[in-house]
Amino acid sequence: MEEWLRIGANIASILTSIIAAGASVVYWANKRSKRTRLETYLKAKKERSPNEAFSATRLMADLGMTEAEIFAASIASRHVARGIRRDRVTGFAAEVLFQYREDAKGANEVTVGSPNLVVSQHSPDPDQSVRSERK
Repeated sequence: MEEWLRIGANIASILTSIIAAGASVVYWANKRSKRTRLETYLKAKKERSPNEAFSATRLMADLGMTEAEIFAASIASRHVARGIRRDRVTGFAAEVLFQYREDAKGANEVTVGSPNLVVSQHSPDPDQSVRSERK
């Protein structure tokens, strides 16, 4: 009986390590798949319009990934550059934009073109627009 317990414990430890190794392979393959999906999508879009950048919301709709998955994939990639669209009035970031970059300089480099656009569609004070309409 004691011999069977030792054999069972050895088999259980071997199976545990095999399952853990398999789970880690699946986890890393899933992360890589999301990164390559994002890179492939952005690369194809860049071929059509070289200066266009895409918001996280647009990528979520087109790729079927969550916002967290898109940010994680963009951080892991050397080819995805992140930029911001600034609000013209406040100067704060209005949204994060993503763009494919051929040279693998990294995401910290400033991108040329759209990701640094300054755009605003809002007035600085929400009550101000209401006041101006009443006059």
